Amino acid sequence: EKQVMERSNLLSNVQRQVEKNLRQFTTIFSSGQGNQKPSMSDLRTCFVGFHNDMLSSLVQSLPEVSDIQETTQECIQRLLWLATPESACRVMTLRERSVALKQLHSIDVVDTYFKKQHHSDFITFADNMFEPWARDDMGVQAQILTFSPMSLHSGKALSQHSKWKKVTTRTLHELSSERDLKTAISDFFETCEQGSVFLLQCDPQAASFRRIEHARYIIEHARSKFLRSRWSEVKNAKPKVEKDDDDSKDAKESKSGGEEGKAPEGKAAEGKATEGKATAESVEGKSEGKGEGKSGSAGGPVGPKGVHVVILVHLPRGDLQFLIDYDKRWRMAFVDDIEPAANTGLPDIQQMLNTKDLSMKDIMELLDLKKVLLASFRRALARLVYLHERTNE
Repeated sequence: EKQVMERSNLLSNVQRQVEKNLRQFTTIFSSGQGNQKPSMSDLRTCFVGFHNDMLSSLVQSLPEVSDIQETTQECIQRLLWLATPESACRVMTLRERSVALKQLHSIDVVDTYFKKQHHSDFITFADNMFEPWARDDMGVQAQILTFSPMSLHSGKALSQHSKWKKVTTRTLHELSSERDLKTAISDFFETCEQGSVFLLQCDPQAASFRRIEHARYIIEHARSKFLRSRWSEVKNAKPKVEKDDDDSKDAKESKSGGEEGKAPEGKAAEGKATEGKATAESVEGKSEGKGEGKSGSAGGPVGPKGVHVVILVHLPRGDLQFLIDYDKRWRMAFVDDIEPAANTGLPDIQQMLNTKDLSMKDIMELLDLKKVLLASFRRALARLVYLHERTNE
C-alpha cells in the first residue's frame, strides 16, 4: 500500500496558521482581493519556482514559531526575495493591492522590495547581502535565480565590480561527471582565503533540475567538511596587506631623486630641513590613517570576510518547470540582472521608479547615451519594419 505524505501534513497548528496567512498574502499579491483564485501560472509569474508545497517548506525553514505575526512577516520578507520585478511594479501600480497587504499583514511591499531588498543586479546583491546572510561565521550559502541570459563573464563581473575579488567560477553543464564537480569544489576549499567566493552557474535547459539539486548536496557536504577541518586555520590566518599606491609612488620618487644627484651646498641644509618636516608630517598622517583603519576592524582581517558558496541559476523567462523548496541551510533570492546597470548606461530599478515626475531632459541626464546606443543600435536597426514589401528582384 502506497502512502503519500506532503509537507503540509507535517505542520503544527501554529505553522498551519502561518501558512494560511501566507496563502492569503500570495492571493492578494497576484490577483487582488476578488473572489477569483489565482492560477498556478499566475503565482509562478509573481514568485519564481512557486508550487503547492512551497509555502509549507518556507514555514518549516524557519526556527520554531513563537509569535504568529512576527513569523508571518519574516516569511513574507523571504518570499518577496523570490518575487519578480514585474509583479512588484504591478502591486505598486494597483494601489488597492498594496493598501490591502499593508492593512492585513503590516508590511509595505513596495518599500520592502525596492528599498530594503536588493534585486537590481547580482553585484549589488553580493556587496550587500553575502555577509548579513552568512549561515555561520564562515559565510553565506545561497541559491540565486535570474532571468538574465547565461554568460561566461559572471565571475569576472563579480570580481571587477564588487568587493569580492577572489572568485572561482564553474559551469555545471560543462562538468562531465560528478567527479569533476567534487574536484572543483575540493580544490577551491583547499586554496581559499578570507573573501573567497565559489560561484557555480547552472542552466536548467542544459543541466536538469535533479542535477542542480545533486550539485547542491555535493557543495554542502564539501563545505561542512571544510568547516570542521580547515576553516579555523583560514579564519585565524594573517591577512595579506598589499602596499598602497601612494607608498610605492613615494618610494620610487625618493629613489629617483637620490639618483639624480646632490643639491647645491647652499641650499642643502634648507632642503633637508623642509624635507624632514614634510616627511614627519606625512608619516604622522599615514600612521593616523592606518591606525583608524585597524581600529575600525578591531585588529581583524582587512577587507571582505568569510568563504562564500553561491549557485547562480539562469532561468528562461516564463519557465514553469523549475520549482523551489526552502531550506534551513540555503537562502534564496531573485536578481534582475548580473552586471550593474551602470555598465549598460541605464539607471537601475530604483532610479527608474523615481522618473515619474521628471521631464525628458532630466531622464536623459540619467543615461550614458553613448553606452546605450552602442548596446542597442544594431538590435534596434534589425527590428525596423519596411512600409512596403521587399523583393530580391
